[in-house]
Amino acid sequence: MIKGLLRKGPLVAVGLFALVLFICYLVATQSKSVLVSTTQSVADFFEGFQQQQTSTTKCPGIVLDAYGNVVSPAYTFFTNATGESMCCAGTVDKLKHTCKPAANAANSLGAGMCAFRPGVPHPTLPGQTLPLCGAVADGVNAANGTNICPPSLPKYAASQTQKSCCKTGTNLDGTECIQRDLEQRNFCRVTPTQGEPNCAAMKSLETAVCPPNLQKSSYTMGAKEIAAYSAAKGKTAPLCFGVEGSCFPDGTVADLKSQGIFTREPGDPTKWKYACSGYKSFQDGIQGVQTQYLTPPPA
Repeated sequence: MIKGLLRKGPLVAVGLFALVLFICYLVATQSKSVLVSTTQSVADFFEGFQQQQTSTTKCPGIVLDAYGNVVSPAYTFFTNATGESMCCAGTVDKLKHTCKPAANAANSLGAGMCAFRPGVPHPTLPGQTLPLCGAVADGVNAANGTNICPPSLPKYAASQTQKSCCKTGTNLDGTECIQRDLEQRNFCRVTPTQGEPNCAAMKSLETAVCPPNLQKSSYTMGAKEIAAYSAAKGKTAPLCFGVEGSCFPDGTVADLKSQGIFTREPGDPTKWKYACSGYKSFQDGIQGVQTQYLTPPPA
């Protein structure tokens, strides 16, 4: 074979020799064979982060409720005393290489700690192993999808600058909706800009329930509401309307109260005509229902 290559020219033989040396160098300097490395990469993709194909370790994010309050903190990357890569939803002691889970992480998936490969022993529970961070991240995204996203856009995505809900799915690292959803406007933003759909408004409208004889629509707060409650400026809310009257769904009234709107109206929705329970009470002739739309602010 070598003689054949020499007949083709000395440069070809030199090139082949250099290639053989390069391959030997790679084999000598790698701790894993090419086959093992490839197999491990595939295993990591399916066992760990199902949406992540890079080698960068990524810890699960924060869990929020429907009002943006923290339910469970974000996880932080750290290595334990043996050098194992892990994530901690709490306080990491960098000197001792330990994790103290936050109090509100105790009931979260993973109970405040997770690992990047299966079978990692739990540091405080003998005989138990830590969950995979990929599984915990999936649980975090599912929880946020339930808490934040409208039913029509159930897939949650989060980047460092924006949180979104998507109809079909997210990109590989879970930071944005897939391109098709973006092109077809099948998405919403938690903090919308430039006319983007608002996730909170969409969820409120989709989940609102109206009395049988009223139709559901989206209502934009007007001058009357803004004059009584400055927080009403720019707000939209579900409204149930019909020939005989209109009302806000009870859940909508509660949401608006949490945002500083309708705070002077009765706390019990059955006592206010413009909450749907109060609308039904008024229709049924029950006494004690306030029929004034907005209680004026104190002078």
